[in-house]
Amino acid sequence: MIKIKQVISTFFFILFILIIGSYFTIYRTLYSLIIINDSFLYEIVYGSNVYNVLNDLQKKKIIKNNFWIYFLLKIHPKLKDFKANVYCLKKNMNIIDMLLLFNKGREYQFSIKFIQGTSLRFWLQKINNAKYIKHTSKLKNLEKLKKKLNIKNNYPLEGWFYPDTYFYNSHITDIQLLKKIYLRMKNIVDVLWNNRNKNLPYTNRYQMVIIASIIEKETSNPLEKKKIASVLLNRLSKRMKLQVDSTIIYGIKYKLNYKLLYKNLKKKNKYNTYIIYGLPPSAITTPSITSLKAAAQPIKSNYVYFVADHNGNHIFNTNFLDHKLTIQILNILTKK
Repeated sequence: MIKIKQVISTFFFILFILIIGSYFTIYRTLYSLIIINDSFLYEIVYGSNVYNVLNDLQKKKIIKNNFWIYFLLKIHPKLKDFKANVYCLKKNMNIIDMLLLFNKGREYQFSIKFIQGTSLRFWLQKINNAKYIKHTSKLKNLEKLKKKLNIKNNYPLEGWFYPDTYFYNSHITDIQLLKKIYLRMKNIVDVLWNNRNKNLPYTNRYQMVIIASIIEKETSNPLEKKKIASVLLNRLSKRMKLQVDSTIIYGIKYKLNYKLLYKNLKKKNKYNTYIIYGLPPSAITTPSITSLKAAAQPIKSNYVYFVADHNGNHIFNTNFLDHKLTIQILNILTKK
């Protein structure tokens, strides 16, 4: 009888030791760190099951052993539901956090930055080169692109995409991203159009975007933008040619740092505001919010001329004689 009790006691003691040992082994395994030197993007593709993923992680030597992980998943089968996404595995992440990351589907957010003062051609090229964006179109034919974006107005696409940093996941298409950026700009333009100053010489909201794009190219100083807007709009109201270098540069499709030559001022193209009256046929760049606000709410002034000084600012004049004198003075200062 005593021997039976001893056997039973020994059995339960050994069982207790095994349970405790297993518990600590599972705990140590699940809370051990994954083996990576730096943050690492890992993709679970559609159709992969939990065993495919764990075997792949072991092959990549991100985890050491699957046995106790499988054991945990048997106890908690809901954890087996891994979502197909791209995830960021971090250096100090443990295995249980990794499993929860896959289970909750907390996918990695990619970012892409679009800078004001750059053209739509630059944006489309950047999207084409971006990783983890599904490319459904070559994005070269702007008319086809406009149809895919379901934009039904008659305005060109240039200037209709708001500059900012945008976050996206690995399932987004190029069209979905562009639609998001377009709608953001459209909403901003609609608000500014409805709150614009009275008696501005615009016949539609895209003309306001065109002026904003010219302002964007003429100055980066937000304190000057409303002044430059007033010059451009005063010239339009007086039926004066805008005579803006940046429109010519856009029209001849040279790089932004292209040095304008005198012969370009005489060369005919629909963006040459030294020849044409009124506005060019489209925006010439992506305007920032400060340029859009300046175009919608310029200061009241009699300025019709401005010229860049040597400090990155501009000098404004109300007549040609003063403007010419300003240029002469600046030229003299340059020679000194």
